[in-house]
Amino acid sequence: GIPRAGSLAFEMGIKPFLPDSLNASAMPLLAYTLCYFALAFWLSLKPSKLMDRLGKVLTPCILILIASIFVGSILKPIGAFSAPTSYYSGNPVLKGFLDGYMTMDAIAALNFGIVIAFTLKERGVNSEKGLISNTIKSGVIAGLVLTVIYIVLSYLGASAQGTLGSVENGAQSLTNIVLYLFGSKGIIILSILFSLACLSTSVGLITSCSKYFTTIIPKVSYKTWVIVLCLSSMLFANVGLNKILKFSIPVLNIIYPMAIVLILLPFAHSLFKGYRQVYQLCMLFTSVFSLLSGLEGFGLNFSFLKVIPLASEGLVWVIPSIVGAVLGFVFGLIKDKNSRTECENEGF
Repeated sequence: GIPRAGSLAFEMGIKPFLPDSLNASAMPLLAYTLCYFALAFWLSLKPSKLMDRLGKVLTPCILILIASIFVGSILKPIGAFSAPTSYYSGNPVLKGFLDGYMTMDAIAALNFGIVIAFTLKERGVNSEKGLISNTIKSGVIAGLVLTVIYIVLSYLGASAQGTLGSVENGAQSLTNIVLYLFGSKGIIILSILFSLACLSTSVGLITSCSKYFTTIIPKVSYKTWVIVLCLSSMLFANVGLNKILKFSIPVLNIIYPMAIVLILLPFAHSLFKGYRQVYQLCMLFTSVFSLLSGLEGFGLNFSFLKVIPLASEGLVWVIPSIVGAVLGFVFGLIKDKNSRTECENEGF
């Protein structure tokens, strides 16, 4: 996610302004990622100041830029909604859901939870109740803002297709929309938007991952982890966006289902009495089948997966995860019953 953000920021924020003679060279990307991750390193070095640096500066700038594009589309209507492309004409909700893997929002949410908790503690919120309450509030606000942003982007994309034509991806569509609304100067707005959005994402991921790795390996300092992540991300970012995306799709097909299940399970925590076995087996079954499905993206073939319901829809992990949850609940009931029996036999 971090290398992709750095490479995407270059592709959308810098490359459009480069002369053709430099587009084929690797030096511009190297120079940009060096500066980009140096800035990300500086911002990540003091996580206690993230709220001031990201929440009060970068995020408002991003929202203002998105709002300006939306207002521009209202003042200068692009066109009426047109029929969806052939790809989305059948099962659009399912295809949109699967394409949502590329946003990495669910994975980022799990990581950013660490940043939120740390920031709250820095602000004096130390009780478990306070942390949970404020984290929920932060999540609801972030979810609502993201919903509004995606509605705006969906509106822009749907209204632009008939007038500006179909494109390969959302980035190209947004570029065409900005060019239509603001002319060549609009590319500057888009460049700043992508650069700020990618930078804030990178800083959040670097901070949360560094904090997490510090808890696993306390002997390695937070600063060291930040350096390692920034340097490694800079190197991978120079592979190029196309190669990163080609590699990341199968990887996301492996990781994303596990993130979804991990997010959904707590909502049913009281329903299955909080049995640990439910978490363990549900995650185990999900990880095994999402791994096999993801490996198919690297050229391997597991023909037996095709007999599993929903496999043809790209959701081969759903039924196994449900089976794992049910088995976990049964094992939890058995263990709970055995524990009560032992207590009764011992006179408790």
